[in-house]
Formats: sequence, C-alpha cells, structure tokens
Amino acid sequence: MAPRSVTAKALQALLARIGSASSGTKDVLQARFRRDVVAQHLFALPSSTKGDPHKQHGKKLRIVSIDMGIKNLAFCDVEMEYSGDDSMNPTLDIIRWDKLNLLDTNYDLDHSQSELRNSLYVKDRVKDAEDEQDPYSLPVLSRTAYTFLRKSVLEVSPDIILIERQRWRSGGSSAIQQWTVRVNTLEAMLWAILNTLNLEQSATSRGVKGAVTQSQYGVHGVDPKRVGQYWLGQQSKARAERPAFHEDALNVDVNQIKKEARSKAEKKAKIAILRSWFSTKPASTQPSTPASAPILSFTVGLGATAALNALSLPSAKTRRKKKADIDDQVVEKGLPVVAEKDLKKLDDITDSCLQVAAWVAWESTRRQLYEVWERKRGKDGKMPELDDEVLREMLNVIGE
Repeated sequence: MAPRSVTAKALQALLARIGSASSGTKDVLQARFRRDVVAQHLFALPSSTKGDPHKQHGKKLRIVSIDMGIKNLAFCDVEMEYSGDDSMNPTLDIIRWDKLNLLDTNYDLDHSQSELRNSLYVKDRVKDAEDEQDPYSLPVLSRTAYTFLRKSVLEVSPDIILIERQRWRSGGSSAIQQWTVRVNTLEAMLWAILNTLNLEQSATSRGVKGAVTQSQYGVHGVDPKRVGQYWLGQQSKARAERPAFHEDALNVDVNQIKKEARSKAEKKAKIAILRSWFSTKPASTQPSTPASAPILSFTVGLGATAALNALSLPSAKTRRKKKADIDDQVVEKGLPVVAEKDLKKLDDITDSCLQVAAWVAWESTRRQLYEVWERKRGKDGKMPELDDEVLREMLNVIGE
C-alpha cells in the first residue's frame, strides 16, 4: 500500500519549527516551505560552499534583538557561535541586555548632534515650537530613532538585527490606538534608517574598484506571536517527554493560559520559561526543549547582569512581603538587591531574549531540515523534487 501523502497539518508543523507563517491551503503551505527551507540567514547555504558552512565561517555572529517600544524598548545583544562540529546546539553569549526609555532626557544626542539640532531647530523656534516640544512629532522621533540605532545598535557592528514586528490593531478591533501608531511609526523609521545606511554602504562599495558589494548587516522582522507560540509549544512537548523534570516551581503550567486572560497568562508563562533557562547550570533552553529541537546554551556578560538579576528575583506575589524578607531571599541566592523600578516590565526584556533565541533555534532547525533534502542530491549535483518522501523524513527529524 502506498504511503499516505503529507497533510496540511504536517506542513504547518514544519513551517512552525522554522518560524514561518503556517496559514493557507496545502499548496500554499508546500510552496512556502519549499521557499523558506532554503532561505539561509546565518551562513551561506551548503550548496554554495565546499563543506560545512558553519565550520568555514569561522567567526561569531553578532545579533541584536529589539523588542519594540518607546518608553519600554528592550534589546538583547548576543554573540552566537556553533561549538565544534555541533551545528544544532549553538551558544549565545549575552553581552548586553537592557530596557530603555527613549524619551529619557539622559538618552540624548551627543554634543555634535546637539549642536546640529540647535542650528536647525532652536534658531527657528517660533516656526516649529510645537514640534520641538512634542517627543512624538516626526522631526523629534526620527532623531530619537537615529540616535538609538547609532548609539545602541550599529556601534557594535552587528551582523544581524531583529526587530519585533508590530501590528496596527489588537483583537480585531476597528480602532487604532494612538500609542500603537507611535510605536509603528518608530518601527518604520528604524527600518528606513537601517536600509538607507545599508544601501549607501553598497553604493560606496560599488564606487571602489574591486570592492565586493554587500550589506553591512541583515535586518529581519520577527512576529512576536510566532515566538510565543514556538516556546509555549516547545514547553508543552518537553513536559510530555520529561514530566518529572518540570515539577520546578519556576515553571508555569501552560494549561493555566486557558483560565486567565490569555495575554496576561502568556506573559507569565514566557517569563517562567526564561527563568527556567537561567536556573539551570549551565544556563540553557533544555528545561523547555524536547529532544528533537536544538538546545541553546547561554553565557552572560556584565552588560546583561542587571536584567538577569531582575528576572531572577522573587515573583510579584513574593515581593509584596516585608522588604526585609525579600532582601534575605536575594542575599541567600547571592544576587544584588535590584530597585523596584527595575522589576517592572519584565515581559519586555523577556521578549527581547526569547526573540533572538527563537530565531536562532528556527535557523538551526531549518538547516537541519535542509540537510535532509540536501542528502538526496544526485550525482549530477541537482536537488530532487521536495516530494512527500523527503517531507516525511523531515517530519521524523523534528518529531511531529
């Protein structure tokens, strides 16, 4: 009897494991997977190099992950590398991990940029007085966007920049909130600035004889919904595989999401997942990762300790106890006391880390699935059709 054809549900599982959209008809899903499984973002495809591209690349990749916001913009700056011959389980060294208020008066242009601003705007104060006072006006917000990118992102020469993808409406509402418009405007400005600088660099390179024209960095939008669904789904699979391993109090039962407001419950679950990673020694995604998925390991630099300490402190319920009791718990864990203000908006710093971790996991899985197909390459060097046989082998790899 001929084997059954791969279903749309199976294709959706493959797409979800590489971070792609999973809606549409079966034909649409198959075409999307065929396109995305070869879309290498980390290193050159195996077909375009001799041997393993991870070994040939020979350097760490700098990735900056941005969780969008204006008063609560979080970013996670990591260096990623694969250890030795292990192309499935990378290590992420978190160099900087922080939350910024872009409207803070301390977060301003440097002296030279301030002089430029004064020459352009202060001298014409009467004409543009309203725009100068409004931090969300296009002239001011565009300068804020440029300053953030120049001071906090491009200064470290990243190879990859991940930007949380925003949406205009929530819950199907016809109304568009003012704050949503502002954050979306900032998101558009970040993309415009980054792409402009990349295009300018390419144009400059073309003007140099023998220069190789290429982008300075790759910019990718990441759907936060897919990030959340990925890690919550991985957590559920890990619980099913190792139920005894998940009795730790740091973990939140994913089923609890059904009992609470969904957005609130998901935030709590994601924070708990991230806490479980850093509660292991060494820190890794193993507590929420099934055997079939990549396991990411973490090291934490000095620029990330404040965020990690805030994440590691007792829960909000515990913090409502007497301050002395809280301090005792913190000291017992060997952590410095973190101000109450630093405990707020943990979901933002959580999301910035989960985003880069999901993106690296998707890319590792994508490469693993591509290798299943690549092994079918004929003696003539041509890849076979991505048929049901190849897809079934891929499904066996990810453990649907």
